[in-house]
Amino acid sequence: MSGSFKAVFALVALSLSAVAFAQQMSPDQLKADQQKMMAQFSWMNGEWRGPATIFLPDGKTHVITQTEKIGPTQDGILKVMHGRGYEANGTASFDAFAVLAYDSYEKTFSITSFSGGNAGKFMFKPTADGYIWEIPEGPITLRYTAVFKDGTWTETGENITKDQPPVRNFQMVLKRIGDTDWPNANLVPMK
Repeated sequence: MSGSFKAVFALVALSLSAVAFAQQMSPDQLKADQQKMMAQFSWMNGEWRGPATIFLPDGKTHVITQTEKIGPTQDGILKVMHGRGYEANGTASFDAFAVLAYDSYEKTFSITSFSGGNAGKFMFKPTADGYIWEIPEGPITLRYTAVFKDGTWTETGENITKDQPPVRNFQMVLKRIGDTDWPNANLVPMK
C-alpha cells in the first residue's frame, strides 16, 4: 500500500468515525426518542381476553381462549407481553413472552419472542391502526397483522409463500378487560 493511499484511507476512516460519533445520542436523548416512538403502542397496555381461532391445514378450526398481559417497563422504553392460550377445560396450551423495543439509531422496531422453546428477534412495523410482525420460516414467512379499532384488538396470522396467495393460520379477537401495573408492580425492594 503506497503512502498516499494509506493517508487517504486513514482520512476516510477518521471521517467515518467522526460521523458515527456525531450521530451518538445522550442517554436522555435516547430515552426521550424511545419513549416517543413507543407511545403509539400505549393502547396495548392492560389485560386482554378473547377467542383465538387456529386454522388447521385440513380445513378444520380449533378455538381457544387467548389472554394477554402487557405493560411498559424501563420508563416506557420497552413493552413486555405475556400471552397464554387456554383450552375449554382450562389447561394452558400456548404460552409466549415477548419484548417490544425501538432502536433510535436504526429507526426500527423489533420484537423478541419466546414460545415453546423457540426464541427470535423479528421485524415489527407500525401501521396506521396497529402493526405487522413477521417470522421467517424457510420458504414460508409467518405474518401477523394487528388492527386496534373501537376497543378491539384483532390479530390475524398468515403463511406467506412466494407466488402463492396468503393462507390464514390464526386469528384472535381480544377485548381489554382491565388495567395492570405489571411488570412494575411488587418490585423487589433494596432492603
